[in-house]
Amino acid sequence: MQRHLVCRKQSDSGFGLFHSKRNADAQRVAICRALAIDPIAMLFDEPTPALDVMVALAQDGTTMMVVTYQMGFARKVADRVEFMDAGAIVEDRPTEEFFGAPNTDRAKDFLSKVLNH
Repeated sequence: MQRHLVCRKQSDSGFGLFHSKRNADAQRVAICRALAIDPIAMLFDEPTPALDVMVALAQDGTTMMVVTYQMGFARKVADRVEFMDAGAIVEDRPTEEFFGAPNTDRAKDFLSKVLNH
């Protein structure tokens, strides 16, 4: 199972050390700890340093809800995008529909700024 390989690989490279001071290492260890209980879903808030692990989890079929500003990552791994503005969901669409033709002016404006840089 890829989940085991992700955690094992990270441990072999030193990321499994629980006393690590690096944020990326800490996030990887936290993800591996969470996977130990075989969750039905995982929630992440701005997990930027651990995106590599999360791509592997997505490819393995792990259900995740991720708050992120990393649109390239979202486009690569998401099945669905919920775009929020001012605390409200303004779009809730399949990924390619959202990125290909957003419905709202707010989403169009946001994507024009982040995808062109």
